[in-house]
Amino acid sequence: MQSPLTSIFPRAEAGSPAFRALGQFIVRYRVVVLAIAAVITGYLGFSARGLVIDTSFKAMMVAEPEAVKTLRTLQKNFGREDMFVLVVEGDVFTMPYLERLRDLHEALSGINPTLSSLGQADTRDESGVAQQVTHGREADPLDDEFGSFGDEQGWGEEDEGTVVRSITSLINVSDTSYSENGLRVFGFLDDWPTTNQLPALRRRALARKSIVGNVLGREAHHSVIYIQTEFTNQDDTVVVYNAIREVIEARQDEGFSIKITGAPGLGAEVYELTRHDMQTAIIISLALMSLILFAIFRRPLGVVVPLLLVIQAVIWTVGFMTLFDGGGERQGGRRGYGPWLWIAVVAVG
Repeated sequence: MQSPLTSIFPRAEAGSPAFRALGQFIVRYRVVVLAIAAVITGYLGFSARGLVIDTSFKAMMVAEPEAVKTLRTLQKNFGREDMFVLVVEGDVFTMPYLERLRDLHEALSGINPTLSSLGQADTRDESGVAQQVTHGREADPLDDEFGSFGDEQGWGEEDEGTVVRSITSLINVSDTSYSENGLRVFGFLDDWPTTNQLPALRRRALARKSIVGNVLGREAHHSVIYIQTEFTNQDDTVVVYNAIREVIEARQDEGFSIKITGAPGLGAEVYELTRHDMQTAIIISLALMSLILFAIFRRPLGVVVPLLLVIQAVIWTVGFMTLFDGGGERQGGRRGYGPWLWIAVVAVG
């Protein structure tokens, strides 16, 4: 019996000669075709390792405005432009609070997790290629003229490779005073007070505009700690954020409540939530596709083969994104994946 489509499309039953020839070619040389597909999939999957999620605002920009270029220069020379901010609630001018604050300050100063991007500023040249700048500044050719000067062990007793660039709290905030000997600038609590000195210390702190509203609340019911770190990529920022949280959780107590905020902390939370949501969405999508395929084909092979094609298409898509959208650099919202998705789907199909 002739199909109704034949009268409308005379070549409907015969099919497209080009697709028929392609199918015959693939079946005849199936081993070679599968081997080539496996090699391409493996290569693109290996390339896709450099593709990561970037939820920062800079990744959402199609073109870099002058403000972002200036920001990258700032990061290159001075570390991060944003800071982790810790708010510590409690009765500030009591000995238990101040002693815990000093312990917290010292613990945060010593944070030094293993980071792959420590000090590598997020700078790009005009071609968009990322450049690595170690320890927040570019290598200066003049450095070589000094030879090994200053390389002796113990010079300046400076620790290298630490992630905390600076930390400011009530413990070390600058305090300037005048005396008969002249101007004196020192840390506010360099001279550790006694219990009897606390009322006078409270009055002196609340009278300093450089302290109140900066590291101390107006009612002295909370203080603030600012932590500036060396520049790190988004993955390592999450590592630093978690390291700070570990220090905080170990020191939480009644009358000494610690909260963490700041742009790096918020960015780390958004990054973690995005990654978690993507993983959940992938699992749910695969489960739903498996149920639908099983309901259609009623056999395991009808589920496994289409899912393998979907996984292969995803690998090819991500691989093409890595190769053509930045050569393994960060993948953010500014680089569209639509064209590469269609290329991968058509190629796999």
